[in-house]
Amino acid sequence: MVGFQGFRVSLTTALSHHSCATLLFTMGVEAATVQRILRHSSITVTTGTYVEVIERVQRDALDTMGTFFDAD
Repeated sequence: MVGFQGFRVSLTTALSHHSCATLLFTMGVEAATVQRILRHSSITVTTGTYVEVIERVQRDALDTMGTFFDAD
């Protein structure tokens, strides 16, 4: 039972980190700042772990720019 509870705590921590990183990247916070907040050992850990989030934010930014230039 202790092992199960330990796993549950780790899962909650992991989800908290992911939620925090996702919100920060969506708000436009730079990867180096997210790295420091999450206390990752290197920027590569942060960008490698959250590459999908970073790419989605970049796509959303490009879509927004496209809408701006397509306006009549």
